[in-house]
Parts: sequence; C-alpha cells; structure tokens
Amino acid sequence: MRFRYWAAAIFWVLAVLIGFLSLQSADSMPDIQVWDKIQHLIAYCMLTAAGLIAYPARVWRIVIGCLIYGIFIEIAQGWIPGRFASIEDGLANSIGIGLAFGIFCLRSVRDR
Repeated sequence: MRFRYWAAAIFWVLAVLIGFLSLQSADSMPDIQVWDKIQHLIAYCMLTAAGLIAYPARVWRIVIGCLIYGIFIEIAQGWIPGRFASIEDGLANSIGIGLAFGIFCLRSVRDR
C-alpha cells in the first residue's frame, strides 16, 4: 500500500517534468533523432507504469489520460519557438504507453 503512495508521487512528478521539459524553447531541433524517440518511449512508459501502479483500479483512465497528455504536449510544441509538433514523437509516446500497459496486463494475468 505504501508503495502506491510513492508511485503516485512519482507519477505526478514525472507528468510535471515531462510537460516542463517538452515545452521548453529550443534553438534548433534536428529532423529525426533515434535517441530522441527512445527518450520519448522511456518517459511515457515510466509515466504510465507509475500511474498504473499508483491507481490500479483506474487502468483505462491512466492509459487514455497519458495518451491525451502526450498528444496535447505534441500539439502545444507547435507554438513553442524552436520546437515543432511531431507525429513520430507522438508515436514513440504511444508505444511507451502501450509497453507499460502490456506489461501491466501480463503481470495482472500472472498474479491471478
């Protein structure tokens, strides 16, 4: 039970941190960087995993909420100087969310 409190704190800190870092102005951004996509995948996988651990009764709310959050941030980046909205980033975010959701589902089935 105590672990869920830590997971909730981590979830909200990650949400704020991802939003803050994603919406910072950048001088110039290269077209496609593999490492950038991996960072997106890891960040959203961790965010979703923390949310699913903290709020296990709200699985769909966490997954859909993380998807909407990722889409919102990608759209908002279109208005930040030096940043741009990227379908590839949104896809990497979604894959990270799906990965965390898949692992959560496998663990849930195994624990039954």
